[in-house]
Amino acid sequence: MSASITGLPREPRLQALRYWIAEHRLPVFGWGAILAMLVGAVVAWQLGVVNPSPIAEPRTSFGTEGANLIEKGSVGPGVEVGAVGDGETRTYILREKGAVGPQPAVIFLHGFGSSIIVGYEPWLEHLAKSGVTVIFPSWQQPPFPTDGSQNPRTNMFQGVQLAAKAVPIIPDQVAAVGLSAGGALAFDYAALATELDVPKARLVLSIYPGRAFPGQKDPILPIPPVGGMEPDAKVVTMVSRKDEEVGTFWGKQQYDALATRPDDLRELVYVKTPGLGDHYAPGDTDAKARRVFWKRLDNLMTTHLGAKLDLDADLRESVRADRRVQRNLKEQSMFRQRAESGE
Repeated sequence: MSASITGLPREPRLQALRYWIAEHRLPVFGWGAILAMLVGAVVAWQLGVVNPSPIAEPRTSFGTEGANLIEKGSVGPGVEVGAVGDGETRTYILREKGAVGPQPAVIFLHGFGSSIIVGYEPWLEHLAKSGVTVIFPSWQQPPFPTDGSQNPRTNMFQGVQLAAKAVPIIPDQVAAVGLSAGGALAFDYAALATELDVPKARLVLSIYPGRAFPGQKDPILPIPPVGGMEPDAKVVTMVSRKDEEVGTFWGKQQYDALATRPDDLRELVYVKTPGLGDHYAPGDTDAKARRVFWKRLDNLMTTHLGAKLDLDADLRESVRADRRVQRNLKEQSMFRQRAESGE
């Protein structure tokens, strides 16, 4: 008979587990804490307690919670950015931080293929810091179809309707401002808003409006009837002969469509300032662009809408600095002329 083979005595399982944990306490408790945090975050998200997005901004005093994400762009801490709606009706709202009560409003309409505020934020921030509520409808979404199938006008109006319910504005101090395709939509907003539950625009600044793609004659956005515009609505259309994208054709068409209105309520402005004739120049932020585009809107809002703007301090100082530079250059030029002439 063969001898039985016996192994070493085994430790009780519970005792062995305690020894193992003691030897590996740091990894065990570390991974346990991480697992607990992950489970807690998922539970909190499902309960709606937190928004786990790593790029979410702090909640604003208006709009949908967690909606002001990366679109905040480079807007400074003095301006709140919120959002309402979703998809093609997503609409951003910008107000000066801490603002209370109704404000004048600018419905700012982007150009084709640029449906977030990034790229426009310097102008938008200037308006917000001046005491204006900016409503920015994202009237289209990628992949940006070229046949108008995303219903730009419908999306625009639905987005503005949602925004107007989220923030208080002064109803008779509303301007519609747009660039390129947004310039056409700003005109259309004023023409078509009469029968809709949206703020009516008494001022339109349509910059380099485009209603068709370069080389095309059939408009994606035909000019609508203008009989429904507010009786005292002022429409200023800006065009440039150096605009190689849309030229002056659609701007002239808009101006001619207003032929039955008083001359002081329609204006066609040819931009001749060097460097600003390009189709994308309204997005510039240098002193020339601010003077030609930003200042024009500020002046129209105060003179035509009666809005009381408190122009932001940063821009005021920038303008003063620019004037000081220009004055110094002029004085130096005069000094050189006198020196050369022997005076």
